[in-house]
Amino acid sequence: MKPVIFTIIGNDRPGLVDAVAKKVFEYGGNWQGSSFAHMAGQFAGFVEAQVPGDKHQDLIAALNTLDGLQVHSQSVTESALSDADELTIEVMGNDRPGIVQELTNV
Repeated sequence: MKPVIFTIIGNDRPGLVDAVAKKVFEYGGNWQGSSFAHMAGQFAGFVEAQVPGDKHQDLIAALNTLDGLQVHSQSVTESALSDADELTIEVMGNDRPGIVQELTNV
């Protein structure tokens, strides 16, 4: 099993996440984690799954057959996996142009 990360974006509809999960299962994958959101009127998300190495491209091709869904994927090499410390920062404030750039420049 190899880790793969894929993004999905498209028109939201009932059963969309279920359809994606069924494809992951159908190709022998194991869903590890995900995050989904509505952005600019679209359904967007990313999924991490463990997939048999020989099934990665087949899974992505199958996901791309789902009506109105765009899928992009990235295999993760073992060297990219690390035990580095993880830091979570939560910021709350009034919105204004440039705020994200200012925060990411710190």
